Amino acid sequence: AIRDGVIEASINHEQGYVQSRDIVDVYTTREPMNAFHQRIEFCLKVHNESVKAMRYPPKKYQEE
Repeated sequence: AIRDGVIEASINHEQGYVQSRDIVDVYTTREPMNAFHQRIEFCLKVHNESVKAMRYPPKKYQEE
């Protein structure tokens, strides 16, 4: 897992232990908030377009 990059750590073979590196808290950045905002914005856009598509046609089309 260390070699694949899944775990950020180093192995000390001489003393026989694994030293993990400090994990950076990604939630201190604005990146997760921006990704969430883009997802919500897309969902709202799809919702609004589907609501518009389900509206009844104007009354002038019913007169024909």
